[in-house]
Amino acid sequence: MLHDIEIGKIQCVIVKDLSRLGRNYIDTGYYIQSYFPAYKVRFIALNENFDTEKEDSSNILLPVLNMINESYALDTSKKIREQTVRDMRAGKFIGDKAPYGYKNLLMIVTN
Repeated sequence: MLHDIEIGKIQCVIVKDLSRLGRNYIDTGYYIQSYFPAYKVRFIALNENFDTEKEDSSNILLPVLNMINESYALDTSKKIREQTVRDMRAGKFIGDKAPYGYKNLLMIVTN
């Protein structure tokens, strides 16, 4: 997509919410405040009602929303890793296909 922006094929980027653009608040801020304006690309985040063509696009809450998105992604990742470790310690198989002798939890749930 970045290549298409740079060669002028894309003039507008629309996302459901800011977290779909990126979860690193520094990178997300760079794209919204520097990269897109440099290539005259309009950016719209539907759920946040954010549009770079509107006057309020210098919204002070934008960095805060980006930091919340980054924090949420890190927290979710941590919780998933912790649950995986708990499952391993409990002797549960955590892969896709259980080897002979293990019960595949996915098969138990779907049957």
